[in-house]
Amino acid sequence: MLWMKLRLGEIGERGIISELTPLFSKPEHVLLGIGDDAAVLKLGENMVVATTDMIQSDTHIPPQMTPHQIGKLVVTVNYSDLAAMGAKPLGILVSMGLPPDMLEEDLISLAKGIEEMATRYGGCMLGGDTKNSPRLTLAGAALGVPYNKQVFTRGGASPGDLVGVTGQLGLGAAGLETLLRGLDPKRFGSAVKAALEPEPRLLEAELLASTGAVTAANDVSDGLAWELYEISAASGVGIEIWEEKLPIPSVVSEVAGELDIDPLELALHRGWDYELLVTLKPGKTELVQQLLEERGYKLSLIGHVTEGDVIIIHTKKDGGGEETGVLEPRGYEHLTSTSRASRLGAWKNRD
Repeated sequence: MLWMKLRLGEIGERGIISELTPLFSKPEHVLLGIGDDAAVLKLGENMVVATTDMIQSDTHIPPQMTPHQIGKLVVTVNYSDLAAMGAKPLGILVSMGLPPDMLEEDLISLAKGIEEMATRYGGCMLGGDTKNSPRLTLAGAALGVPYNKQVFTRGGASPGDLVGVTGQLGLGAAGLETLLRGLDPKRFGSAVKAALEPEPRLLEAELLASTGAVTAANDVSDGLAWELYEISAASGVGIEIWEEKLPIPSVVSEVAGELDIDPLELALHRGWDYELLVTLKPGKTELVQQLLEERGYKLSLIGHVTEGDVIIIHTKKDGGGEETGVLEPRGYEHLTSTSRASRLGAWKNRD
């Protein structure tokens, strides 16, 4: 048999994970390993949640992002994983690959951004490493503990559970498109702010954990559609959602109109939203929504969990009425030619 030698760009990030996962062991103290937003380790009678995420210039960071915002971003992408697990941050380690021509004042500003975001939610900067690098590279590793003794996972959803999402969808992607496609950032200011200064939903995670209502969870940084499929696969269930219930703000539709694309593309597939996607026990949804609303947060119920393994979306037809179809399992993925990273790199390297 002839074996094809595939390049990583042909496999994609998720294919790489599938190939590598069987190579690694899982000792008894590892309660949850590769395959969720974070790992969960047993430490005596307690649990520690650990995650890591990396950002790079040229592929992840819009040119309009300041060093201070970059520092906050590397914490946000890691703390968002803790939020998706229902975990309170203890702190973060950040290893830095630094270009020799980087200005000292920019490094100081970046470090202050790390400190600001790391401490905002009760954690701190724990340390890291510094190395020479041709491009700015920041690799974070965050540690946390469960807010309410048990972590959230992707694998606990059951038929009959309701599906909810915090905040608004599509803002981050709309902001990135505004910046990368030369639209007026002042006109679409709320979207640009969401792109340049995303926040991990840790406060919402703490409230959700206190209710005991969450059966499965994910963050939607890679796009709502893909995160729905991850919960579906991990839980062995199907999901049904409705377009009219998706919390898509008007600015997302306005940006989409300027670019002649469907707002659902931004809300479902492009990612860069750091909201929480959760499935909830049906008898507790009113309690959950009321609790979040009392604290100034929003949880939209967008559908429910079903039998099977298909994700159905009900969309609005142009002439009125409703259309039903299978939601395309597509989202942001590293190492692919259509990824946001590739598009950002191509934009930065244009003539």
